[in-house]
Amino acid sequence: MSNAHNKDGKYRGIIDEIHEQQRKMKDMTWKERFAYYWEYYKVHTIVTIVAIIAIVCTIRTLVNTKDYAFYGLMLNAYSLSSDVMSDTFSEYAGIDTNTYDCFMDTTSTLTYENPTEFDMATMQRIVAVVQTKELDAVIFDSQCFDQYAVNQIFYDLREVLTPEQIEKYEPYFYYVDMDIVRAQEDEDVIVDTDAIASKGNLTLDEIHELAATRMDPSTMGDPVPVGIVMTDSPFATESHSYDDLVPVFGISVTTQRMDTCLQFLDYLWDDTVDFSLAHDEATAY
Repeated sequence: MSNAHNKDGKYRGIIDEIHEQQRKMKDMTWKERFAYYWEYYKVHTIVTIVAIIAIVCTIRTLVNTKDYAFYGLMLNAYSLSSDVMSDTFSEYAGIDTNTYDCFMDTTSTLTYENPTEFDMATMQRIVAVVQTKELDAVIFDSQCFDQYAVNQIFYDLREVLTPEQIEKYEPYFYYVDMDIVRAQEDEDVIVDTDAIASKGNLTLDEIHELAATRMDPSTMGDPVPVGIVMTDSPFATESHSYDDLVPVFGISVTTQRMDTCLQFLDYLWDDTVDFSLAHDEATAY
């Protein structure tokens, strides 16, 4: 128990504690005072410092958070620089990055063959950014694109592209057969799931062969173009980010920034953009 008491010998709690500590510290040097203070209050001090840091970080995050001008996701890209893609597209589209954020996720990966907890987290994040209407446009490898296309998270491109864009990109359209998708949704109908979405254990040759069938609407009952194969685009040929795969572009069905999505598509095919600058070995997965 503390020895701090008033003149009549009665202990008056915190008031006497304060007086007692003031008396002890009166003749101490600054170094001694600091040591004394640290000995008795270090836990409180640490907790207070952590709380202050947390508050400051939260305030800074709230103050510095900018609305998205564009949110792009390039899944399973190899050695692709997020900063270069963001900077070059911001300049191309005239995005004011002092006011808005042009975000390019080029590091997320996903596999359907023996998925890990990280794959599950990626799947959940994709669903979340679609539902919150943050995601604008994507480039997925064809296997992953298949999985999401049959869940109808991409626009029918005939509804959103300009006539000029349809004429330019139609040879590269990537289709899903909605007859088969609707049949799959009917529990009483058994369908060939390989006709809808890619399996996870395909060889590279099989991946390219399957992608080629997705580009042939004549084999489908109700073909709907939901993607654009990017293999021949300046983006793919110069960045080498999908060399062994088939990259497919799509527009999120919940995007709120359609004009910017269409600009992004044209940007990816613009041969005046030096996409070789986006090749970054430091980001290799």
